[in-house]
Amino acid sequence: MRENPIDKIRIKRRDMSTQKYTILKELPFSPEPSQIVYDDYSALSTVYYEYIVTPVDATGIEGIVTATVVRPEFDGWWIVDLDNPEEYNFQFLYNLDDVTINMTEDRTEMSTFGKYPLVRYGTKRARKCTLSGLFIPEGESTKEQYDKFDQMLTQRKPYLLKDKYGRKFVVDISSPQETILSRLQGVTKIAVNWVEVGEYED
Repeated sequence: MRENPIDKIRIKRRDMSTQKYTILKELPFSPEPSQIVYDDYSALSTVYYEYIVTPVDATGIEGIVTATVVRPEFDGWWIVDLDNPEEYNFQFLYNLDDVTINMTEDRTEMSTFGKYPLVRYGTKRARKCTLSGLFIPEGESTKEQYDKFDQMLTQRKPYLLKDKYGRKFVVDISSPQETILSRLQGVTKIAVNWVEVGEYED
């Protein structure tokens, strides 16, 4: 029986603590030997992942698997567009301010005729915070970096926010602020507010 020709190359990933694979990227197949390079911006820090690269034929059947285990690590905080992570990602890395994450809850405190008030809670429990850091010219000027970030935020959609310790949130980002530092030429401070709007499922 003649085999179906290879149509594409598929890259998948799974958290080693689960059996669920996520398709990260599908690339057109080329018969010429080549190196496949893929930057995974949605991976969490300090988590062990299995990455799989496999050929896929025209009917969707996968071929021989090449697998490797990776434990990513990075510094700072990343904001990532999960629909287009290679195009829209942004890292807060330098001179980060302390990060205080506040929990907002549906909480009502009602007075009673007794000694103590009556407290009732709703279902909302969402974290919120301000994130800020310094940006320096690295390949792009700080103006170009901020313009790219501003373009990313104009989409008005939820983003993945993650830090070096493995924390992850799905957030809405608002009120970006750019401070141009006169004492440090070319250096900018950027700050944003964020609020949790969902749960990230790897």
